[in-house]
Amino acid sequence: MSENVNESRGKTLFQRLFTELLPIEQRALMGTLVFIAIILAVGWVALNEPRRMDIYTAQYEGRSIQRGASIFVTNCSSCHGARGEGIAGVAPALNTPEMFDGTHLAELGWTGTLEDYLLLTVAAGRPARSADWPNPMPTWSQDYGGPMRPDEVEDVVNFILNWGLAYEEGYAEAPAEEAAAPAAPTPEEEEAPAFEPVGTDVTVALPEGDPARGEALFLGTESAPDGAPLGCQACHSLDGSVLVGPSLQGVASRLPEGYESIDLYLHEAIVAPSAYIVPGFEGINMPDNFGERLDAQSLADIIAFLKTQE
Repeated sequence: MSENVNESRGKTLFQRLFTELLPIEQRALMGTLVFIAIILAVGWVALNEPRRMDIYTAQYEGRSIQRGASIFVTNCSSCHGARGEGIAGVAPALNTPEMFDGTHLAELGWTGTLEDYLLLTVAAGRPARSADWPNPMPTWSQDYGGPMRPDEVEDVVNFILNWGLAYEEGYAEAPAEEAAAPAAPTPEEEEAPAFEPVGTDVTVALPEGDPARGEALFLGTESAPDGAPLGCQACHSLDGSVLVGPSLQGVASRLPEGYESIDLYLHEAIVAPSAYIVPGFEGINMPDNFGERLDAQSLADIIAFLKTQE
């Protein structure tokens, strides 16, 4: 008797209720019902998993396209156009039926997928020049010395591939009122502090520059005030090699005639690049929107860094 009492005291309340108050038949029935409930729950999750994954994939791709759109507008539209329509004499159109129906890839002899072609082109660039396109395309991926992370390259490619939907059979554009509706700002956009663009007036006085921050802006390890990398190192090397534009090695000691100081020259070269063209690079068109993307402090920091390149 005492052994039974001690054994009973060593059990939890649930164990005592389950083993002492319920007969074995009810316990067996309860165990069977619990087992069936578990099987049904697992089956329900398994049946809904493909749908859940489809929703997750669509959401992920949508966010990637949104990020790619922002990167494209900042870094690619100055050559390829805001809608991928291309700019004559600068860069070809990307948003064309021939790009998505295989015609363009066949002309190039490319046997892979369009996605692979775009990934390689954006990441590694196109150094070859032609009569129609005198500007070589810079490398953009950090894997090839550019400013973008691999995931940012994928975002740009997903944005470009999204244009292909317009050339599929049965595609219908959204109603005008829906298409014109402004997109809701993302948390990053809501929290991003506003900045005052420096503009293209080279007589504007600049604050003292920080060479360390200027180097980070140049290399793309720190984003510009507009939240996107500048991409300077994709076109300009610091070791004397020629990428797209002239190398900036020794630029601090190369003051062109007509400029009073290296500060004034570098200031104008960044915000108004067409004012002076380095000999030998007459056919290269540098983006002219840096005056809109930089504030006075950021411009001063970049100039301070470039002045260290003696």
